[in-house]
Amino acid sequence: MPNYSTGEVAKMLNVTVRTVQYYDQRNLVSPSFLTDGGRRMYSENDVMRLKAICYLRDIGLPIASIQKLIQEEHPENVIGMLIEEQKKELSDEITQRQKKLSRLEALQRGIRESENFSLHSISDIAFRMDDRRKLHKLYIKMLLFALILEALEWIFVLVGFIKGVWIPIILYLPILALGCVLISYYYIKKVQFICPDCHAVFTPRKMEMLFARHTLRTRNLTCPHCGHKGFCVEVYKRDQWEEKESA
Repeated sequence: MPNYSTGEVAKMLNVTVRTVQYYDQRNLVSPSFLTDGGRRMYSENDVMRLKAICYLRDIGLPIASIQKLIQEEHPENVIGMLIEEQKKELSDEITQRQKKLSRLEALQRGIRESENFSLHSISDIAFRMDDRRKLHKLYIKMLLFALILEALEWIFVLVGFIKGVWIPIILYLPILALGCVLISYYYIKKVQFICPDCHAVFTPRKMEMLFARHTLRTRNLTCPHCGHKGFCVEVYKRDQWEEKESA
């Protein structure tokens, strides 16, 4: 049966000599014998064992887990648990990296869209990214409530056309108006805006906010801090201490 030196094993497994020596030092795989000249020689079984260890390391299992696996009399009872642990760790890492990638892409978009880019601009972009999920939930709630109001309105209109009974829709109109007011009030209480000039976060006057020209994520408002008049970026409402900190 052939035997292999440390260098030959390293070349076969496409790893460094130091890696093979390290596994020896950690008592994962030691050479089967030494030559008269003191050379460390590995058998076919040693190489197969090293190949398995390299594969487990390549998929991310830590040395401590591999040592535990090797010491087990029935490694099949442990390998499944180790794989599940590693899968969860990798899944968490992928999630974190995906979040970082999303932030990088948002920063890249923000840089392209900013007329006067500065460090304050990065702060604004980061804040908008953190609040995007909260704003999305806010929009969903408002949309669902509006759809319910609209559905009830159409039901009463159809009843009027089919049965000629118009009292329900007449009685419902004040409720519809109240619902619209409540949606508007809820929206006003949940959002604030970032001034593109001084980068302060502020809450505008209610009437100005309701009747201001707007896009999907901006409104044409007057900043109470610097007096800038223009489109300000919508964000989810901060706590009072955060607002003071930004002012």
